[in-house]
Amino acid sequence: MGCQLNDIFEVSLLSHDEAWDLFKEMAGNSVENLQINPTAKEVAHECGRLPLAIVTVAKALRDKEHYEWLDALGQLKTSTVSSFTEMQECVYSRIQLSFNLLGNDEEAKSCLLLCCLFPEDYDIPIEYLLRYGVGLRLFKGLTTLLSARYRVHTLVDKLKSRYLLLDSDKKECIKMHDIVRDVSLSFATRAEHRYMVCCDKERKEWQDEDKWHRSTVISIFIEKDKDKFPTGLECPQLKLLHVSTFDYRSKIPTEDSFFPGMRELMVMTLSKLSISSMPSSLEALQNLHTLCLDSCKLENISIIGTTLKNLEILSFARSYIKEFPKEIGLLSNLKLLDLSGSKLKRIPSGVLTSFSRLEELYTRSSRLEWEYWKGEHSVSGNNASLIELKSVSPQLKVLTIDVREHDLLPKDLVLEKLERFQAYIGKTERPPFVLRVLFPKIVSYLTPNVLEIVSTDHKFMKENIIIQQLWKKSEILRLENVDGLNKIVYEEGLPKIQHLEIKSCCDLEYLDDSSYWKCSQYTAFPDLMKLSLVSLPKLKEIIICQHGPDHMMPPCNCYRSLRSLEVYSSMELKSAFTWFQATSLGQLQRLHIGDCDKIEFVVSSAKSKKTNPERNQSGPVL
Repeated sequence: MGCQLNDIFEVSLLSHDEAWDLFKEMAGNSVENLQINPTAKEVAHECGRLPLAIVTVAKALRDKEHYEWLDALGQLKTSTVSSFTEMQECVYSRIQLSFNLLGNDEEAKSCLLLCCLFPEDYDIPIEYLLRYGVGLRLFKGLTTLLSARYRVHTLVDKLKSRYLLLDSDKKECIKMHDIVRDVSLSFATRAEHRYMVCCDKERKEWQDEDKWHRSTVISIFIEKDKDKFPTGLECPQLKLLHVSTFDYRSKIPTEDSFFPGMRELMVMTLSKLSISSMPSSLEALQNLHTLCLDSCKLENISIIGTTLKNLEILSFARSYIKEFPKEIGLLSNLKLLDLSGSKLKRIPSGVLTSFSRLEELYTRSSRLEWEYWKGEHSVSGNNASLIELKSVSPQLKVLTIDVREHDLLPKDLVLEKLERFQAYIGKTERPPFVLRVLFPKIVSYLTPNVLEIVSTDHKFMKENIIIQQLWKKSEILRLENVDGLNKIVYEEGLPKIQHLEIKSCCDLEYLDDSSYWKCSQYTAFPDLMKLSLVSLPKLKEIIICQHGPDHMMPPCNCYRSLRSLEVYSSMELKSAFTWFQATSLGQLQRLHIGDCDKIEFVVSSAKSKKTNPERNQSGPVL
C-alpha cells in the first residue's frame, strides 16, 4: 500500500496484510532475506498493526543485520510503560526503539529532544537547533558555525527518515507529531536530561519552584495576564532557558535577583518580550554562549557587551531596538550577529571591526543605514560603513545585506572566505527578490546564494571586486535597470547559476557568446533551471553565434538543466534558439513568450553544417 506522511500517524489499525505490506515497504528488501524474514514478521507482529509503530520501527531497521533485528525484537517484547494506555504503550515502545536505534548518535538524540521545547504542531526553526546546539556544545569536532549548520540539517534529515520529525510548510522549519512529542518529552524529563517544558497542556508545571531547581532545560510560553514570571529562583543546573509569549506586553523581571541562580546557563532565548533594561545580575551568566532576543522590544541593553564576555551567538532578529550600543563591540568572541528584520537603523562606527572572530552577519530586511566611507573609515565617524567588513573578512563565511546606494559599497572590498550570501544592491520599491519570490515572510539561513543588482551601470559592476566575487558564486541572480550591459556570460561562464532574472536592461543584446565555445569544457549555464527575460528592447538573440546562426552548436552541457523560460517585451527578438541550440534543452518544460513584436520562430529551422552524428538531438520536453 502507498504511504503519505499525513497518513502515517493515524491510530486506526491496518489489516494484517496491509500492515505487512507497509512494513516491507518501509524496511526495504532485507526482509526477504531467508534468515531475516521470520524475525521481521515477528517484529511486524509486535507493531500491533499501528501505522506509526510500523513506520518508525521498520525505517529504523532498514538494511540492518540479523542480530540487530533480534535485539529489536527482544526490546519490543519486554518494553512496558505503566502510565500509558495499552495502545499508547504500543506506540511508546516503538518510538522508544527508534530512539534507541539511533545508538551512540547523541547529536541526533539531542536535536530530537530540543524539538520538544516548542508547543504542539509548532513550526520549529532548524536555525534554533543550530544555535542551541552550538551554545550547549553538542557538536564535536566542528570548527565553524557553517559546518555545524550543515551537521544540524543532516541530523534533521536523519530524524525525518525515521519519521521522528516531519516536514513543515515553512522553509527551514520542521514539525514533530504530537505523539512523538509526548513520548520524547517522557525521555526528556528523565534524570539524565531533566527538561521542564511549560506550554500547551504542561503549562501549570512552571510555577513549581522545585522543578526549576532540578531542571537542566526549561521552556516556557507565557500567556498575557495569566502567568507571572517567578523571581529569585535557584537553578544551579540550568543550561538552557527559552521564554516566549504571544504578545509584547509581558516583561521579564529586572530585579538583580533574577539571574544569579542560573550561573551554569549556556543558552537563553527571550522572544516577544518587552525589555526596558537587562538586570545587572546578567553578569552572573559567564557561561552564556547563545543569546537570542528575537521579536522583542528592547531599550537599554548595553550591559550585554560589558558582561557577557563568552557570548558567541547574539540575535536581535525582528526586534524593535532603538540603538545598537557601542558596548556590544566588547564581545570579542562573537561569531554570529543576527539583525535580520530588525528596526535598527544605525551601528556605531568601529563596532564591526572589533568582532575579530565573526563568521556570520545577518542584516537582511533590516533598516540599517550604512555610512559613506573614505579611506578606511566612515565619513561622519558616527555610523558604521561597509569598509569595516575588511577587518572581519579573514573569517566571515556568511553575509546577508541590503545596500541601497551603490556608492556605499567599497570597490576594493574582498571577502575571500565568504561561502553563503544574500546581497541586494541598489534602490528598489519592491521587497528583496529572494523574499518576495522564494521565501516570503520568513527569515532563512540556508538559502541559495543570491545577488540582486538594481539601477546601476555595467562599469560599476566590472570595477567592483566584491560584485565580481559574488557574481561567480551566485546561484540566484537578478539584474534590473543596469545600463551598458550587453551580455551576461564571459569566458568563465556562470557555472552555479540556477535562477536568472533580467529586467529593463536596455543595452542587453544577448546572454551567451558562441565565441567562447572553444571546447566541450565550456559551461555557460550548466545548472540554470529558470530563465526570465523581461523588457529588454535590444535583445536579438539569447545565444549569439559570431560566425552565423548555422555555424556552431553549443556544447552538450550548456543549458542542460533549463526547465522554465520566460521572455516578455523584447521587441528585437526574432527567435529564441537555433535548431541545434534547442537540442541541448532536453529538460525544458515551460516556455512563455509574449509582447515580442518581431518574433518569427521559437526555434529557427536553420541547421548547422558541422554536425556530430553521435550527439543526441532530441528537443525540449514541453
